[in-house]
Amino acid sequence: MAIKEAGNVIKRFLPSEFGSDPERVHTVDPAATLYAGKISLRRLIEEEGIPHTYVCCNGFAETYLVSIGDVTALGVGPPSDKITVLGDGDAKGVFVVEEDIAAYTVRAIEDTRTLNKILYMRPPANIVSHNELIALWEKKAGRTFQIARIPEADLLMLIKGRVHPSHHCASLENVLVASLTDHSLLTCMCDYAEAAYPLNMMLSHSLSVLVRGDQANFDIEPSFGVEATELYPDVKYTTVDEYLDRLL
Repeated sequence: MAIKEAGNVIKRFLPSEFGSDPERVHTVDPAATLYAGKISLRRLIEEEGIPHTYVCCNGFAETYLVSIGDVTALGVGPPSDKITVLGDGDAKGVFVVEEDIAAYTVRAIEDTRTLNKILYMRPPANIVSHNELIALWEKKAGRTFQIARIPEADLLMLIKGRVHPSHHCASLENVLVASLTDHSLLTCMCDYAEAAYPLNMMLSHSLSVLVRGDQANFDIEPSFGVEATELYPDVKYTTVDEYLDRLL
């Protein structure tokens, strides 16, 4: 590796770990393959004795919060009348504003406490379930929204491209939209073309984050990790509540 060959020139390596901890996610392809690659890189870094910090910032606010956690409507802004919830909506996710991710990362670069550790970003006020996020948004918006729920078993069918054969549509994206109004479409399994990228990638990521709660369902042990808000309490992070005010 070039870093190893450079010797003492490179003081700290921060690989592209931004997101969930790849060794503590429970999901399916295509996200599972992406995480496997990151795990392999970790082992190589450690075997070569390269000084490092793995930064696990968890969920990007700009990705999840703008649509109030509805991953079927990314990039279109806050919902107008309906919000899609994957699973039961009770799993806890962690959502961090990008400026705060940068601030914590910069602080960690030369901090000996983060050397050869995983830096997790878990701002206490930003650990929320999808149901809690929706309730917070409804309070701010002064109205309620129609909730369409897709159980985990049906989500897995969508990711793998297995849907009701009687529904004739050109793409799995259309099936996903249709399923929100006619959930019976998902009650029978049969072969169908695999979900197209990037839909299948986003859904398989969301299976881990929003359904299985992999960002907040384990303790951070000193043997492998540290938490950013505990290391740097002087950094004023943006809470989920404050971020939602930007969307009004």
